[in-house]
Amino acid sequence: MNYINEGLYYIPQSRTQIAQVAPRDVDPPEWAMLLILAFILVATLLLGREADIISQLSAAIFATTVVGSLLLLDEVDSNRIQEAQLEYEVFNETLLEMGKEKYYPEEAFKSGVIKLP
Repeated sequence: MNYINEGLYYIPQSRTQIAQVAPRDVDPPEWAMLLILAFILVATLLLGREADIISQLSAAIFATTVVGSLLLLDEVDSNRIQEAQLEYEVFNETLLEMGKEKYYPEEAFKSGVIKLP
């Protein structure tokens, strides 16, 4: 019972640590500004290209890079890239130090956060 009470005592501290480790840094107004800028860049690239294949290919590559950069920023900002590390690996390192095996909940596999090797 003491162990459970101690765990309950540390819940607010754990939430504070998670909020510090995994904040969302890009707010909706900043996303709006980035999306407008990306739209202007892509429109300028596609409307300003010439008829030759080099110009069309370079415009397509730059437009893809702009869109890909926004997608990558979203992944980094939402911590989906390190989601498994942030949620499960720190806990599993503790289990390994105690001589136990790693543990992953079933929902982690169903949601695709953890993939079997």
